[in-house]
Amino acid sequence: MPPRRRDVVGDVMRGSSLGRLHEPRASESAQATLEMALCTVALLGMILGVAVVWRAAERGVLARLVEEAASHGLDVAGAIDAALF
Repeated sequence: MPPRRRDVVGDVMRGSSLGRLHEPRASESAQATLEMALCTVALLGMILGVAVVWRAAERGVLARLVEEAASHGLDVAGAIDAALF
């Protein structure tokens, strides 16, 4: 009978933390699910924020805000303000 070869990889996996990669615990699975849910919510929030800014720019809200902020230079008080700057 030929000598039996040892499963070296299996022995190493059982004796180290690498063995846990193949057997996830319930708490680890729940943590991964929670992390995925939080990342999904964060991604959707960023997409929604970009959509709101895009819509505001499309409707001219941002242009109006810039115009109102820059219009102080068109009156007398604005000239004084610009001179003091």
